[in-house]
Amino acid sequence: MAAQRHFLFPYRPDKAAEATAFLLDKCGGRKEYLWLLRALYLAERQSLKRYGRTLIGGAYSCQEVGPVMDSLLSDFKEDGGRDAAWNGLVERHLDYELRLISEYRPAALSLADEELLKDAYLACQERSWQQLIEDSSGLPEYEATLRGRRKPLHLIRILEALELDQDSIAAIRGKSKEANALLY
Repeated sequence: MAAQRHFLFPYRPDKAAEATAFLLDKCGGRKEYLWLLRALYLAERQSLKRYGRTLIGGAYSCQEVGPVMDSLLSDFKEDGGRDAAWNGLVERHLDYELRLISEYRPAALSLADEELLKDAYLACQERSWQQLIEDSSGLPEYEATLRGRRKPLHLIRILEALELDQDSIAAIRGKSKEANALLY
């Protein structure tokens, strides 16, 4: 029987909320959600490359704005999120911005996670959200889409774009199975 090609890690709304709050704290308390989406995607990629696991997890897609973490985007668009982890921490401000509404205090993020986020912040801090979208359209896993459309982006494609070898991909697949098994 052939190995299942597509797999993913479960979405962690607690880590998503804290990672967003971490970046908002670095940005002075508010930032465009498209900038945050791009910076968090870069941190997600680096987490896969460095540690063989996701930072936030969930499903991915290619959209007009580049590769996207679908659940994170949904949480951004739903006034700071559907999960209780977002309550009292981050809220939507205006139509295009999120803001930190209480002090960032890590609970779900590890020191390694914070280091990934710090690196993503440093890589993105001088770039506008428009520049980050342009940059992300050059990522090897990205497939252009029409406005308002999305294409599924499977984790395996991201791992292959990161040029991970088959043993590393198999190890990540195993970690994904373990993470998903903890949900049930």
